Amino acid sequence: MTKLRFRYKYKPQWHESELSKHLISAIEQTLTHYLPSVFGFYLLQLGRKEYTHWLNSSPIQQKIVLDPNPVLLTPAPAALIQSPYYQLPFDNNSIDAIFLPCLLETAQHPLAILEEVQRVLLPSGTLILVGFNPWSLWGLSKLLLGKTHEFPWQGQFWSASTVKTWLVKAGFSLDILHYFYFRPPLPPPLWHQKLHCLEKIGTYCYHPCGGLYLMTATKQVAPLSPIKTSWKVLIPDDHLISPNISSRR
Repeated sequence: MTKLRFRYKYKPQWHESELSKHLISAIEQTLTHYLPSVFGFYLLQLGRKEYTHWLNSSPIQQKIVLDPNPVLLTPAPAALIQSPYYQLPFDNNSIDAIFLPCLLETAQHPLAILEEVQRVLLPSGTLILVGFNPWSLWGLSKLLLGKTHEFPWQGQFWSASTVKTWLVKAGFSLDILHYFYFRPPLPPPLWHQKLHCLEKIGTYCYHPCGGLYLMTATKQVAPLSPIKTSWKVLIPDDHLISPNISSRR
């Protein structure tokens, strides 16, 4: 009897691939230019619990990671909370800064998440988000790949202009829009090194075709409308004074 032997070739998941590692490193490096200037008592990251080291460059001491399906990390670099994104377990106006790492791509209702983020942020609080740019080589690759269940291709890539519209509707004002990672999603290290020149060209020309974009936005505070007081001065008729211009010298 012939014995059949099957050879199984292991295919690493996205977060285990070399391309993913380079992308994660690029996000962390980009955050080092923005997180140090954000201050406060509490910094909240929604999702991507495996990459809490993204927050390391922040001077904020109290770092919180929220995820619907948390996994205990050892050592835990931040407090880990289990909760849905649409019902954040925080009071109104209680968080100084919130980071959304590529979260809107897989959300069923992106605007609802932004509105919930706006609710818990302090007045003039900071929102930092990173998203995949559909008008890039990454967006083209997603179009060619078609439907897949692997991150990040299974999600919807939203343009920066669309996200900006949502931010305004949710009560934010856009402060910074920065594009980065101009290289295509090709397997490193061969293509990663050969196409490194694209990073310099894209950064120098500020080309809006980077595979990723970073946004920072500020929660707007509704101005207080002053109450106009109706003043009514009663002066007796016999006390009215008519100015006499001719009497002036």
